[in-house]
Parts: sequence; structure tokens; C-alpha cells
Amino acid sequence: MRNTAPAKRWPARHFAELGRRYLAEGWQICCSARKKDFDIAEEINRLSDDSLHQPLRQNQRFPKRLTCSSCADTVVCNDSGLMHLAAALDRKLVAAYGSSSPDHTPALEPKKPKSSACTSNARPASNANARWDTDCLNKLTPDMVQKAAEELAQTESE
Repeated sequence: MRNTAPAKRWPARHFAELGRRYLAEGWQICCSARKKDFDIAEEINRLSDDSLHQPLRQNQRFPKRLTCSSCADTVVCNDSGLMHLAAALDRKLVAAYGSSSPDHTPALEPKKPKSSACTSNARPASNANARWDTDCLNKLTPDMVQKAAEELAQTESE
């Protein structure tokens, strides 16, 4: 098995930075991953100074990911199955898109009020390289994703 394609995976260091920010604000952070992405979740936790609340010490099957997502106020994830799960659970959702497009794989509804698609607008010039191009995700900073999450929270409170 291989991990999520690199061009669809927001860098672990970015997830970790965002996690540290929210931890400093008193949030509880749950890092959820499929078995084949467990090493990436472990890297995120390590880069977060091992401070994330993480039910990942053993193989995390779908029911545990479902529980983690259903308890969340806000879900930050890649363009992935978790994105669709969080949308179906009606969670506030910020999805990090790399070379893929939110126009082609939206979270249930393209204009879902509780979701935000984050892109850096630095997509590869050629579709032939899109699967391997990670520059667009590297340029999607934690600041950009945090701003999208804060804007979602603001619209919820209005």
C-alpha cells in the first residue's frame, strides 16, 4: 500500500504548525489517519512536540475516524475521503487542495456553507505533472488555512 498521493497531501509541517497554534488557544486536536497514512500522522504529532490528542497508537479503522470526526467542531484535512465524511457529518470543514481542484471534487455541495476549499493558486502548468507536484501545497501556508477556518467560525456565529 502507498500513502496518499503527495500532490494531495498538505505537508506534515503545516498540519503540525496549525495544530500547535490551536493547542496554544486551548483546543483539543485529534490527528486521524488511515492505516496506510499512519506514518504521516505520527510525523505530524512528532512535529507538534508530541502534544496532539491522538487515538492512533494502533490501527485506526473507520469507526474510530468517524467518532473523531463526529466530535470535532472543525475538521482540517486534505482533499480526501475524510473531507467527504466531515461534510456528511455537517462539520465545519477546511480542505487543503493541491494540484486537484475543488471544482472537480467538492465536499458534497460546491457551495456548502460550512466548508472552505483552500488552494494556493500555484497549480502545476501541466496536468502530466499534477500528480507529483507538491509546490502548490507547500505554498498553502498554515496562515491561509487558519484564516479560512476563522472565516467559517465567523459565518457560523453571525
